[in-house]
Amino acid sequence: MKNFKTLVIIVILLISVNCVLIGMLWYNNYQRQHQKPPVREQPLPGGQAFEYLTKTLKLNPAQVKLYDTLRQQHMRFTRKAGEEMRLQRDSFFDNLKNPAANPATVNALEKRILANQGKLDSATFYHFRKFRAILDTAQARKFDGIINQVLHMMSGPRPGGPNGPQGGPPGRWRQGPPNGRPMYGPPRDSLHRQGPGQQGHRPPPPGGRPPYGPPPYGPPPGQGPPPNGGPPPNGGPPLEQPK
Repeated sequence: MKNFKTLVIIVILLISVNCVLIGMLWYNNYQRQHQKPPVREQPLPGGQAFEYLTKTLKLNPAQVKLYDTLRQQHMRFTRKAGEEMRLQRDSFFDNLKNPAANPATVNALEKRILANQGKLDSATFYHFRKFRAILDTAQARKFDGIINQVLHMMSGPRPGGPNGPQGGPPGRWRQGPPNGRPMYGPPRDSLHRQGPGQQGHRPPPPGGRPPYGPPPYGPPPGQGPPPNGGPPPNGGPPLEQPK
């Protein structure tokens, strides 16, 4: 009887432990399914330009701190203006769905987009004017020589790398022979790879010129004087031998 009670207690404990484990597994799975993904902080646009200017101009710690403050202010403005311009562009191109769109409405949206773009360019101009004011004479002179490159960094690289699309145009628009082949005739390596009688070393056709080199000397076969005592090429009596 005593052993039976002990066995019952052990079974109850095991069942309780299993229930707790199952509950924990279910709770963890529920948390993973309903947990919001962590918000990753997006790097500020122009971060590449910030690092480039810092290293190229060899800014001191005080200048780096001032530049970072200016950059944060500039990015806050450009983000807001860029979002407004994105919405304006969406509204502008939504008129494509309506063939009878009012031209006055389209022109008004176009002017708003252009005005917003002008604000962005103006903000960038005054941002770098303030940045230039914190530089010394040598740094300012160097900055004047690289500002256009910095602006290209901030606008983003073109497809295929900073110098535009890379690689030649595909298909029939490719210029020049592919893979180093000559423009006309067999590949260069075939001249050495193939034997006599094959392409590159086959004998020239009768009366023709060899595939490479000057034409043969003399008239082609079938033309010119006949051999001694032989009939003419076009048939007829043989010519008399000179006495």
